[in-house]
Amino acid sequence: MFQEMLCNPVLAALNSGVIVIDDEYNIRYLNAFIERHGNLQLSEVAGKSLFSVFADLPEAGSNAS
Repeated sequence: MFQEMLCNPVLAALNSGVIVIDDEYNIRYLNAFIERHGNLQLSEVAGKSLFSVFADLPEAGSNAS
């Protein structure tokens, strides 16, 4: 069911970015908006850490302001 949800054309067509991560902050899905505006391809970042792909994000649990 989760895979079917991610293949939903509504998610792909949204004019907003959608990134789905797992409980270890690994990227599982990103929609076409993120691919276009972030110059990324899901095939290249799937399974990678959110923090390695978006290096400017503070690590989870950090107290960065």
